Amino acid sequence: MEILAELLFGLLGFLFEFFGELLIQLIFQTLFELGVHAFQRKAPSSPRAPVSAPVAALMYFAIGGGIGVLSVLLVPGTVIPTFFGRIANLLLMPFASGAFMALMGAWRRQRGEEIVRIDRFWYGFLFALGMGLVRFVNAQGWWDRIL
Repeated sequence: MEILAELLFGLLGFLFEFFGELLIQLIFQTLFELGVHAFQRKAPSSPRAPVSAPVAALMYFAIGGGIGVLSVLLVPGTVIPTFFGRIANLLLMPFASGAFMALMGAWRRQRGEEIVRIDRFWYGFLFALGMGLVRFVNAQGWWDRIL
């Protein structure tokens, strides 16, 4: 019975850590998404060629990394204390964030609003992967090896 209680508390602890980190990422990602929509509404529509999908994917990954640096400056710590927990977070978080952004896109589409690329699963996934990778490297203390 004691082992079962330890497993249950360990699982609850991991879920708390995961959702804490998810909340941090979703706050920054949602603020970025709102900013993109605000910019799109105010920007004059000009007949310019759209950015290709691979270039846009790299841009969202890089922007996610940049926002990750900003998030590390504003929220430097991590709520996930173990290496394996951080790896699981790095692998699962982009899927959760991509799904959230796809839901935001569906909600906007249902309301008749124009959607932007971040409102699609894979762009949200890549943004969150870039941000999560920066937060992972920071939590591991690997900046000295990279820079």
